[in-house]
Amino acid sequence: MLKRKWVAAKLFAVLGGAGLAFGLCVPSASAQAPTPGNFSNANYANRYVCNLASDDDFYTALTTVFPNGGGTFTSGTMEAPVSAFVAFDPTLPPPANFCAYSLDVAGSSYAVATNGTGVEVLSWSPASTNNPSCPAGFLMSDSFVMRINGAKPSGAVVRTETTSDNLLGEDEPGWGPCLK
Repeated sequence: MLKRKWVAAKLFAVLGGAGLAFGLCVPSASAQAPTPGNFSNANYANRYVCNLASDDDFYTALTTVFPNGGGTFTSGTMEAPVSAFVAFDPTLPPPANFCAYSLDVAGSSYAVATNGTGVEVLSWSPASTNNPSCPAGFLMSDSFVMRINGAKPSGAVVRTETTSDNLLGEDEPGWGPCLK
């Protein structure tokens, strides 16, 4: 029994060493994390979840956007409490106290500058099941800053800081982090 454990341990050590040597010898992927002055639309890709809050009226929104790395989006959603527009009604079921929106990808786009700052215009369409007090739809104009730390091997940035000049179409500024 002891000899079998010794053989297994030796085999494990040999295979582990071979795996380490292989990992060190194989060339790494050609994509690299962005460096200052080297950003592009390609660094803003896949899914980002943003927690945005107004800077004055204390309302919030949770957005999920899917930029495609080429200046447009493939999809997106937004949820916001109805209390941004009317008083909260505790007698209603939970969905009736929220406003849900889908991103109109045809009317939405973004651009990333080489310094890692970007702008986006997001066109939001309401869900048919929304509370009647929810806005019918609106445009949001946002600015964002990309963070280099933690960039994916593909070059996609994992965090942005976003500022909206009209959060929820309310003509009120807002801000918040977005994470991959």
